[in-house]
Amino acid sequence: MLSWIQEGIKVESDQKPLESIFMKPLHAAPQRLQRMLLRPQRYNLVIQYKKGKEMYLADSLSRAPLPDISSCEFVHELEEIDHKEFLPVSSEQWQRMRLSVADDPVLQELRNVIQCGWPESKAEVVPCLIPYYNSRDELTVEGDLVFKGHQLLVPRCLRKEMMEVIHASHIGIEGCIRRACESLYWPRMSTERKAYISTCDVCLTN
Repeated sequence: MLSWIQEGIKVESDQKPLESIFMKPLHAAPQRLQRMLLRPQRYNLVIQYKKGKEMYLADSLSRAPLPDISSCEFVHELEEIDHKEFLPVSSEQWQRMRLSVADDPVLQELRNVIQCGWPESKAEVVPCLIPYYNSRDELTVEGDLVFKGHQLLVPRCLRKEMMEVIHASHIGIEGCIRRACESLYWPRMSTERKAYISTCDVCLTN
């Protein structure tokens, strides 16, 4: 049976984000989804989006589930995965980050859209969130913070400070960009980083 399944299965889903999430490498998925996505890795699944109103035949397995709570426990376990465990940030820095996110109107609007759902088309997105549209399937809300995959989304007021911290080691343009991308994210981060470091003689020689 397993060998037959491995030949390929087309899965139709009314959840549009799943289509792009399954097309990316496992490590590119949001941290909270990685363990869930690990289970079907041995199967050759092809996810295709289909509007719910076009799914005329209900899936009997999902509409009439067994009274087994093991899957619920698994979902609860996924929800408790904490991104903070994977980032080298002190508790004081986390507190500053939370307060800054709360004061950032763009990130508050972004949190709301992530939790309530993105518009069907880019044309319907409010202008301040357009830079995040292409990454929408990777964005998640974790408590008061927003993450793109495993990267923490930095509010505008702290971006210059974050650049200064990363730049302090003077490891060159590519080194600084690589180090920043390991844990942080904001739109145009690489471009801003290059412009910032291009004025440093020490980094330009590395």
